[in-house]
Amino acid sequence: MTRPQLSRGAAGAQPPPAALQANYSANCFAWGRRYNSTGITWAAAGNTPPYWQGTSGPSGGACNTPGAPCYTVTSTNADRYSPPGPIIARIMALKPGQWFTLQAFILVTGTNPAYSQNGTRWDCTSTNPDLHWTNDNERYCYNDWQQIVAAIATLPHVIVTDPLSVGVAFGRPVSYASSDRKAYSRSPVA
Repeated sequence: MTRPQLSRGAAGAQPPPAALQANYSANCFAWGRRYNSTGITWAAAGNTPPYWQGTSGPSGGACNTPGAPCYTVTSTNADRYSPPGPIIARIMALKPGQWFTLQAFILVTGTNPAYSQNGTRWDCTSTNPDLHWTNDNERYCYNDWQQIVAAIATLPHVIVTDPLSVGVAFGRPVSYASSDRKAYSRSPVA
């Protein structure tokens, strides 16, 4: 078996995702992850190669209160901090046949420690999420994450599950065999 080739660009190793997903990942996993702004995957994706699953993540960034000092914080790869309210509204609006995936990268609390050389900064201390900020896109305030998770728990129409169960519900196979491993399978969730 030949290994997929990676092209090297300014951003580092950039595999051709559609080819890798179609030729390799789709044979081992129910889904290939693709980041988008909605985080929603429709049931039709289970029948549409190469079986992409949408994922979104809350973004760090400058705060959302014009005039506050945190409004002009310079952030790496981020514009504005994602407050929990719009994310919760998106979850509340989910319809049958939609799968929502939200991924956090680095959850932080309070304010950053006093670093001697590291320039990473955040402030999650305000009771107002519009005043929360981080200076990079991958850090997100843990208290806001907890607010999102607590809201999900109150929604009876939302089922928290795993990617394989969604794949089965959306028409993907229940098991994926590999030549060098035994086949892994799981009973579909009713």
